[in-house]
Amino acid sequence: MTEIPLGKQKSGIFKDKVMELLPGGGNLNACLTCGACTSGCPATGLENMDPKKFLRMAALGMDEQITSTPWVWMCTMCGRCIHVCPMAIDIPQLVYYARQAWPRETRPKGILASCDMALKHDTCSAMGVGEEDFKFIVEEVLDEYREYQPV
Repeated sequence: MTEIPLGKQKSGIFKDKVMELLPGGGNLNACLTCGACTSGCPATGLENMDPKKFLRMAALGMDEQITSTPWVWMCTMCGRCIHVCPMAIDIPQLVYYARQAWPRETRPKGILASCDMALKHDTCSAMGVGEEDFKFIVEEVLDEYREYQPV
């Protein structure tokens, strides 16, 4: 595990977001650093990062590192970290803010192409599926679900 270099603690965009999103009005001590958030995270270990480290970097005002780590694009935003966190800290929301801070031209090309394709269609389908086909597929999946999951 790579150490986080500590120096003079500074304020930053993400530190402010952490303070808004933490329970109890932004007490940075609310994070117990227990690591529960990393336990079920599918992105833990990728790019030598995990949710706990990401949160601590945000709390320390390390905006430059947060806005340059490709880990934010590997986070699935599944929310497992929130559900296991004893303090219910919303790390995916911080990831969302970190993604917004990346200039468009530096974002992963596959994600950009997928989002651009989705925005071109009323269905928001990244595959370019038309509205009728999209509705048909969703209804088929719903029928199968109802068949195997009785009410």
